[in-house]
Amino acid sequence: MGINDYAFGIDISHWNGLVNFDVVKAHSPKVVFIAAKASEGASFKDSQFTRNWAEMRRIGVCRMAYHYMRFSTSAVAQRDNLLSATSDWDWEHDRLVLDCEEESALTASQITDVVNTLMAQLRTVTGRLPILYSRAEWVNRKMIVSRLPSNTDWWLAHYLKPLPEPQYTPEKNPPPLLPRGVTNWLIHQTCEKGNGAEYGVASHYVDLDRWNGDEAAVRLYFGYGTAEPTLERKVELLWEAHPELHQLGD
Repeated sequence: MGINDYAFGIDISHWNGLVNFDVVKAHSPKVVFIAAKASEGASFKDSQFTRNWAEMRRIGVCRMAYHYMRFSTSAVAQRDNLLSATSDWDWEHDRLVLDCEEESALTASQITDVVNTLMAQLRTVTGRLPILYSRAEWVNRKMIVSRLPSNTDWWLAHYLKPLPEPQYTPEKNPPPLLPRGVTNWLIHQTCEKGNGAEYGVASHYVDLDRWNGDEAAVRLYFGYGTAEPTLERKVELLWEAHPELHQLGD
């Protein structure tokens, strides 16, 4: 797969400061999706989330909100904290993410129970399971994958060196390392030190992400149908639909 076979995105939080979303919108390659931190544990809400969430809608990107899990906190309290982060939810299109990386003293069995409970509670509200964000090494130590829903979607952090900016080819940017028992990935966080200025981000760095598929695949996942074909693809479709045009080039 080449660069055009992957959709590109970023993830942001208050650590990134103010984001100029007009710069994000103008970026090439196109930023198709953004994940913004909404909440953490039972009470923390990201100070930039309300602004980020509204701006993401304004520029037309596919929106994800992520919640940083604190495993010693009840799933109910974390559910309520996440869902109260905004009233601007669109469950037909918006997607939720559970950020699973806290170095908790709980056992893998206990952590898996909390994650399963919160996933089920959020599915009741949204109609979909949330995406799970983590790293293979952490999941292997801290979760029991076989006890999670078999259709869980994974967003996996696996940073590549040299840092991509972004060269999405198999040779320069291989797939992320998968946890034991996981057979596929949805999103790959490839880099935590993308050039912040290039994306209109006040902080020096920004996280970079790629989707396991092109823009059309992203839009289908978010319930928007497919993306409008590029000019090049329109020409290809015309060429395929009208083979008699081939003779004009002879």
